[in-house]
Amino acid sequence: MANKKNPKKTKQANTWLAFILLLVIAMLMIMWLYPKKNSGIRQGMVKSEPKTLPGGELQFIGKDGTVKANLLIEIAQDDYSRSKGLMFRRDLAENQGMLFIFEQEGPQAFWMKNTPLSLDMIFVNAKKEIVQIHKYTKPQSTQTYFSGKPAQFVVETVAGFTDRYEIKIGDRVTWRRIDETAGG
Repeated sequence: MANKKNPKKTKQANTWLAFILLLVIAMLMIMWLYPKKNSGIRQGMVKSEPKTLPGGELQFIGKDGTVKANLLIEIAQDDYSRSKGLMFRRDLAENQGMLFIFEQEGPQAFWMKNTPLSLDMIFVNAKKEIVQIHKYTKPQSTQTYFSGKPAQFVVETVAGFTDRYEIKIGDRVTWRRIDETAGG
């Protein structure tokens, strides 16, 4: 007697196989579209946690020589840290900021792309004099904020900082690295 396959059982097995295959595909798609919360990648976007940068202390000094305000700063002095800046930061304390150091004095331009905070941008020349201030910058904007005059340094603070501490063009800045005694 010949060994014949039961067509009903074969069709039933194929149906189950197709169902299992669809279930596996659906699970893979769900895992791809909704990865673990802290995986760092979600739908093609890289989660960016702030990198710890060298730190320091910065002072704003009025024309009369009095200290107007102090900041704890992160120092961005290489291309990568300068290009990233305060991007993706959701909060910044009143006494915190970032100092951008460029190798040479020249025209500087910043924008707010991927920066969810409104900031004050303070452009400083090689003599450490403030030459331009942009207040309350627009978050997430590609609008360009120019130094107007040659600048070698830029300080970013929380929006409103320059108003609260009466920081003005012509004031000076000085800083020192916390991990070093030599300063800026």
